[in-house]
Amino acid sequence: MLARKRSYDLQPRCIPHWGFFFIEDQANNAVTVTCQRPSRTDILHSHCAFPCRQLDSPAPIKVKVNGSWGEVTKFQLAPVLQDAAEVLASNFTNTPDEIFVFPREEGPIALFQPPGFIGLSSKGAYWAQHVYQFSHELCHVLTNYGRLQASPSKHFQIDEIVCETASQFTLLKLADKWSTSAPLDLGWFAPHLRKYANDLQAKYATRSTGLIYADPLHAATDRDKNGYVAVKLLKLFLEKPAYWQATQYYPPPTSTVAEFFSKWRNESVNREATDAIVAILAAEN
Repeated sequence: MLARKRSYDLQPRCIPHWGFFFIEDQANNAVTVTCQRPSRTDILHSHCAFPCRQLDSPAPIKVKVNGSWGEVTKFQLAPVLQDAAEVLASNFTNTPDEIFVFPREEGPIALFQPPGFIGLSSKGAYWAQHVYQFSHELCHVLTNYGRLQASPSKHFQIDEIVCETASQFTLLKLADKWSTSAPLDLGWFAPHLRKYANDLQAKYATRSTGLIYADPLHAATDRDKNGYVAVKLLKLFLEKPAYWQATQYYPPPTSTVAEFFSKWRNESVNREATDAIVAILAAEN
């Protein structure tokens, strides 16, 4: 991945086009980026495990970044993650009021205590990797994945596939966005975001051996199998981004994956979206 092309003025400023406001919290050693989202109506309603708002609420989304990130600062990373959050979360019914992001050497993670916490292992000016990791973990928060952890579940893999899809989706959508307007003058990096996503699709184009859901509890982190199904889901979400809302309605864990799919379809508030998603997921069962 390429290093950043130019230096950036780290003084707090507003970018009027996107409505970014940089606010430094010296007491907590954090930088907050807020972005006002346009109102949306006729949306689905779901439940969120974190303090959250409906899409028609005037409250801003906040991404707060803490810690050290190598050669880039929290001031530089915050607007990049904010942009990624907006690209993905704009397709969901409810979103958290704020997300706290911190560096984590052990690997990326989403912590399910309100408010939302996301740890990333990406460092430096590897913007595509930052976006990839952050989007995956943010997807876990948006789908309220913590509900599946409330009891011993065999369905962790379902959300892992969905969130791998979210990472690729965000990379492609952000590439489009950055080609016309990007934070930190990173418009030049838009093709590299697209290449990162395309490389992932090529990597996962061939299915690995064995059933996808043969042992979901232990196969949740089988990246090859998850990636293979995610590539198929990606086409659906690129065509129908509103279908992301259906992923906020996972049913409680069931005894089998087939029962999980059936319950999800039958209890969905958007049957069309859920049917389309499950059709792709179940085809690999």
